[in-house]
Amino acid sequence: MEGFRPAADTDYICLAVGGSGASRRHQLQPAYEVLAALVGGIPGSLLYERLRKELGAAYQLQTINTAFSDCGAWRVLAGTTPAEAAAVEKAIFACLDQVASGRLPEGAFEFAIAQCRGAVLIDNEDPVSRAYLTGARACDELPGESPVRRMESAFKTIDADMVAESAHRVLETYVAVSS
Repeated sequence: MEGFRPAADTDYICLAVGGSGASRRHQLQPAYEVLAALVGGIPGSLLYERLRKELGAAYQLQTINTAFSDCGAWRVLAGTTPAEAAAVEKAIFACLDQVASGRLPEGAFEFAIAQCRGAVLIDNEDPVSRAYLTGARACDELPGESPVRRMESAFKTIDADMVAESAHRVLETYVAVSS
């Protein structure tokens, strides 16, 4: 974010911050989902607490993990004022570093796992969403158990070290841009 100079009349900017994720087939793919929930934009997540409660910054906050068949992208989108942009970007980096170094508040990992398991079920209750997921995963997975059940089961195999490794990998390819 060094050298960032918004126009004088700019009152809102969007930050896109992130790095490489994992492909749908990669063993760490569910860990990147847990990382998104852990860092995430929902009340109780590390970044939400830091940006909204401690700094009073960021109007919009969203953490997204996108997995394709051969690659992935992990990112945070944050809307804020130009004056707060550098502090918001530093807070995002610090949250990722905190996870990568295994310094999680008590209960944070369990909270993120529960969030992910619940989201898989709720997000795919809609038949259209479930059909989309089944179609997107059809080339990657063997027939049998539904993709929703497979994803739900995958979260049971994730531990805090895997999430820390995912955060470390994001930091290795970390990029921050704004508009």
